[in-house]
Amino acid sequence: TRFALARGLGDVYKRQKFAASLSALKGSGRVEIRLEGVDGLLIGTLPVSSTGSWGKWQTMTTDVKHLGGVYDLYLVFKGEEGELFRMDYWSFTK
Repeated sequence: TRFALARGLGDVYKRQKFAASLSALKGSGRVEIRLEGVDGLLIGTLPVSSTGSWGKWQTMTTDVKHLGGVYDLYLVFKGEEGELFRMDYWSFTK
């Protein structure tokens, strides 16, 4: 399982959207936004669509469940074998 971890995030979960700058040749991947583990509470899923080339970046967004508290955030990368997509940055927004 491929994932990124951010420990001890708090009030960002009060935001209602997750945004990420991504590039992808194929549109076959997704980012699962989970709390407390790679199999933890799923608060959102971001489908990744093709941007046409690795050099073309696009900001993609999805809704997330509104939660309070402090959690470890796991971004779990799912899809076919090989390089799924590239992520430049991510954030929570209103």
